[in-house]
Amino acid sequence: MNSLVKWSVDRLQVFTLSVPVGGSASASTATPAPAKPQTANFIGASITLDNNNVPGEKPLSSGDQSSLLSEALSSAAQTQQEIGLNVEGFKNASLFQ
Repeated sequence: MNSLVKWSVDRLQVFTLSVPVGGSASASTATPAPAKPQTANFIGASITLDNNNVPGEKPLSSGDQSSLLSEALSSAAQTQQEIGLNVEGFKNASLFQ
């Protein structure tokens, strides 16, 4: 079983623009000036627990698939506990055995 933990942080910017709605404006009607664009900044963090096995030459039986999935989930649960990431559903690694 190969286990890899990937960390990433992304900076997101959201721009809000006001666009007037309606048909063409004539000289006799006053149209309000569009509002100034607004910008909001956000930070998004991500952790990926990548568990995989070495490719085989023949398909795995359903029992082997189940065993491999259980091992991958247990490994992910153990890793998240070791790094202090309390994710709901992975609090008890014995659930996957």
